[in-house]
Amino acid sequence: MTRAPLLLTLLSLLMLLGCEPAAVDSPPGPSARVDSPSPTPAATCRLVGSVVDPEGQPLEGVTLRGLASEALDARRSRTVGEQERRSEADGSFAMDLPCGASVGLEAGGFAVLNPPMALRSTPDAAPVVLRLAPKLKARLSVVDDAGRALPAEFESARDGRRQAVPTEGLRVWGMEAASPAGVLHVPGFPPRPWTFERSDVLERDHDGDFEATVVFGDSAARWLHLGKHHKEVKGAWCLDAGQRGERCVLEPSALRCPCAGPVAVAGPWDVAWVLPLSGAETVPPPPVVAERCLPGDRARPAGIDGGLVLEASYAPGGCIQSVQGQALEARVAGRWVGVP
Repeated sequence: MTRAPLLLTLLSLLMLLGCEPAAVDSPPGPSARVDSPSPTPAATCRLVGSVVDPEGQPLEGVTLRGLASEALDARRSRTVGEQERRSEADGSFAMDLPCGASVGLEAGGFAVLNPPMALRSTPDAAPVVLRLAPKLKARLSVVDDAGRALPAEFESARDGRRQAVPTEGLRVWGMEAASPAGVLHVPGFPPRPWTFERSDVLERDHDGDFEATVVFGDSAARWLHLGKHHKEVKGAWCLDAGQRGERCVLEPSALRCPCAGPVAVAGPWDVAWVLPLSGAETVPPPPVVAERCLPGDRARPAGIDGGLVLEASYAPGGCIQSVQGQALEARVAGRWVGVP
C-alpha cells in the first residue's frame, strides 16, 4: 500500500471513531500583533480611624500622616504611598492607601501612646483609635515693651479657633517646635504668626512645661523663617531709606531682625534681594539672577529700585550676578550709568 492511501485510511478510521485531528496554530506572520495587557493602577483601600486625648476625648484638627510601604526583602522596604489628613471635629479621619501595604501613622505635635502593631491597609481593616499626648505644652503670654499684658487673641492653626489670651497666659499644646502654631491678633498691630521656638522669652516652669512670651512693640523681635531656602541666605540687614541699617541675627532656621520695615536678604551671589517685613513670615526663594558686566575698569556697581543692596565682593570692570529684571547702575567717571 502506498503512503497516500494509508494516510486516508487512518483519517477515515479516526472520523468514524468521533475523533477530530488537532489544529496546529501557525506562528503569527509579519503583520500579526500580539497585544500585551495594559497595566492597571494599584488598588487602594480606605483606612479609617480616630484620635483621642489620654482621657478619651476626641481631638480636632490633628495633622495625621500615613506612610504605606512594602517589603523588598528581610531588611529593606520601599514607600508605595503617602497621605496627610486632618482629624474632624469628632476626631475621625480616613486615608486611601495601596491595598496590602504596611502602614505607619504619625500625628504632628503629638506622641502616639498606643502605636498600632502590624497595621495594614486592607478592605476589611478594623478602625484604628490613636491615643495622643502633646509633645509640647506652653503658657502663652503677650506683652508690650514694658512687660505689661496686652489684649490679644490666639488663632490656632490646628483647629482654627480664636481664644482670648488672659493676663495669666493661655495654655497651648499639640504644636511642633519649629512650625507656626497659630496667629496672634493684637489691636493696633498686624497679625503675627507664632512659633514656639521663636518666642521672645522661653522658660521652663516647675511642671516641666514652658512659659512662652511674645513682645509686641518697637523693640520686639521680628522673625523671618528661612524654610527650605536657609542654605541660600548668607545674611540680612534692616533697611533705612534704602541703606543698610542694623544687622539681623542669623540662626539655624530663622532671621531675627530688630526692625519693622523692609529687610535686605543677602544670597550666595553679589546682590541681595529686598522684601517687606511685617511680623513673622517665611523668606521667599531667591529671585532669578543674570550676569551683567560693568563698563570700564573703574566702574563701581550700585543698586536702585527699592533700595537694592549690593554685597561688597565684586571685580571692578568685571561681571556680577544681579537680580534679573531689576535696574542696576554703575558709577563711571563720577556719574551713574545704567547697566544693560
